[in-house]
Amino acid sequence: MPKRLRAVNPGESGETVEKPRKLTVVQAAAEGSHRDLLAALRDRVAAAVQSPSCPPVALNALSNTQPECQECSNRSGARLGQQVQRSKAKIKLKIGPDDSHRW
Repeated sequence: MPKRLRAVNPGESGETVEKPRKLTVVQAAAEGSHRDLLAALRDRVAAAVQSPSCPPVALNALSNTQPECQECSNRSGARLGQQVQRSKAKIKLKIGPDDSHRW
């Protein structure tokens, strides 16, 4: 199961927070999110396209697949960004400036 995001403690910088590790396609399929799987596939396809030992037929198929992987990954990232913005808006609605005295 992928790690959950957490709040940063006061005084804690981003340097002390563990950076996400790159997952292989198999790891991403088994334990990662859909976004992790798309990122792993994108990286794997890019590595295969760059390989000098890639057969021409496979290179053609991979070259067609690579933009599709990138597009799906971008859409997934945009969707995640929209979800974050909606969550922030909900939080602002629940905890508005007028409600701060209730805490």
